[in-house]
Amino acid sequence: MIELYANEQFPLDTVMELRKLGCDVLTTHDVSRSGKGIADIEVLSFAISLKRTIITFDKDFFKLHRNSPHHYGIILCTENRDYVQLAQIIYTKLSQLSEIENQLIRITKPQV
Repeated sequence: MIELYANEQFPLDTVMELRKLGCDVLTTHDVSRSGKGIADIEVLSFAISLKRTIITFDKDFFKLHRNSPHHYGIILCTENRDYVQLAQIIYTKLSQLSEIENQLIRITKPQV
């Protein structure tokens, strides 16, 4: 399974659900990088150094992907307060991928 790095604003409840599903998710809190105002490019660089895929809600990662296309993947999610559902959607998408390196993957909230 793909190793993930959750950006600071990514909900811990979704991280916990992903972990229950067997995903390896590292958070900014886990590595003492929360609340420090770290620039997005530095977040991406850190994830690259760890060979991890970024998981985020931050749309600025679109631009980072265009400007820095060599990374271990970016998963850009739309806001979804159903944390279990969001985790399941992410898990299903990851299960379908054979490769995520250098890709930007969009995860959107299902329309009801």
